[in-house]
Amino acid sequence: MALPKPLSDVVTPLQDLMRAAVEDRQVTNTVANYIPKPGDELVGDDRAIYRVERVVSDQGIVVLKCLTRPTTIFVKQSELANYFIGKPAPKP
Repeated sequence: MALPKPLSDVVTPLQDLMRAAVEDRQVTNTVANYIPKPGDELVGDDRAIYRVERVVSDQGIVVLKCLTRPTTIFVKQSELANYFIGKPAPKP
């Protein structure tokens, strides 16, 4: 069943806005526009914690080492929001 035109004109833009906010990680991610520094820790999509080991500023590459697995990854600084969801909670 379709919505009446006046109601559809109001609801459709709100639905589009909500879809964009949910699907676009640049809007909803706390790592968007993040400037990494060595020693910072980030939580990955897999809930593993990664430490920033080095930032190669001339190339925009960030070297991250996983603290729970023997893994090192290299990520472009502009793409951190695609792989990480935020910073770990502070330890009490």
